[in-house]
Amino acid sequence: MVNPQKVTSMLENLRGYLDNLREHATVPRSTFLNDRKSLDSAKYNFVVAIECCIDIGNHIIASEGLRLPEDYRDVAQVLAEAGVISQDLAERFKSMISFRNRLVHMYWQVDDELVRDYLENNLGDIGKLAQAFARLVESQ
Repeated sequence: MVNPQKVTSMLENLRGYLDNLREHATVPRSTFLNDRKSLDSAKYNFVVAIECCIDIGNHIIASEGLRLPEDYRDVAQVLAEAGVISQDLAERFKSMISFRNRLVHMYWQVDDELVRDYLENNLGDIGKLAQAFARLVESQ
């Protein structure tokens, strides 16, 4: 069974990271792209927000006795197979995980425009994951 206190605590952290990212998204694109500190902060907040989603997903998988994921991207697929998230959201989660992997492991090749694009187009997906995780906790 999912530990509601643990997931709730992780969701609170996730909301904080998401709030930081939303704040960066309000900065005009050209200003943001020319501000190294804002870029670095956004990258870090993306890494920890996506990592938080992966950690919650892994907690759910372990707690519910679901099949072990083969890698981080498979966490999204296992959650979809279990009905925790839709297949569509799982595909977007996989894309986020790939983005996180690029930020962590290929940081020297990350295009700052891509970071801005994620700020403009993908924050809602992180919010949808948080909502799905919160619904699961509430249902137990």
